[in-house]
Amino acid sequence: MTAVWRQIDEPLPAPAPTMDAVLTPNRSLSRQAFKLVIGSFALVNAGVALVFWLHGAYPVSGFLGLDVLALAWAFHANYRSGQQVERILVSREAVQ
Repeated sequence: MTAVWRQIDEPLPAPAPTMDAVLTPNRSLSRQAFKLVIGSFALVNAGVALVFWLHGAYPVSGFLGLDVLALAWAFHANYRSGQQVERILVSREAVQ
């Protein structure tokens, strides 16, 4: 038996990957839980702000409101960064 070599014009099919994974960050706080955390934080801050308001320290109330906004912005930035994905594709040829 003799080997016959022929040139083909079409590319060879790509080998099937050994591992194909899509990695996404874990979100441990759902949207409903986020609303609950922000709402309870705002309620506690409103109570503390009321105490300061009644004692005549009016500016403290504004800073406590800014505190709630800063926490909400931090959670929003965290959720926005959670939309990133990373795909890992490993083939048998790449490992050898």
